[in-house]
Amino acid sequence: VAATTKVVTLQLTVDEVANVEAGTPVSIEMPDSKVVPGKIADVATEVTEAEEGGGAAGGDEDTYAVTVTFDDPAVADAFESGDVDVTVENSRTDDVVAVPVIALLALSEGGYAVQVVDTSAASGYKLVPVEVGTIAAEWAEVTGDGIDAGTEVVVPA
Repeated sequence: VAATTKVVTLQLTVDEVANVEAGTPVSIEMPDSKVVPGKIADVATEVTEAEEGGGAAGGDEDTYAVTVTFDDPAVADAFESGDVDVTVENSRTDDVVAVPVIALLALSEGGYAVQVVDTSAASGYKLVPVEVGTIAAEWAEVTGDGIDAGTEVVVPA
């Protein structure tokens, strides 16, 4: 008698597979929208050749099979099959100030700035140079003089 454990199988492109390895933690959004933890269990070393027009995201790109397991296999018991979304966290930075990416302004001399709300200025804002750190999910980590938690920045409408 063989035990069966449900797993998730992904097809990742060469660029995507470069960011994962066995043991990498993931979040799995189940068909009922519940998010559960899991891990990358295996990353294929041989490419799965794309079919004409049928590769990753409908393209012709070759992919690698990646197997994901559930931290608690019982969370999959209610499902025979179904679509899931798997999220891999590549990096994390805690306790930072972040602004929407669209608030960043490229400076002609190089680097970036944000427009900080300043009601005493005629324009209603002042330009503050910032150093940009990690960018993820439409947010950018920034540091700079006068940039603290709660600082109001201008974003395009």
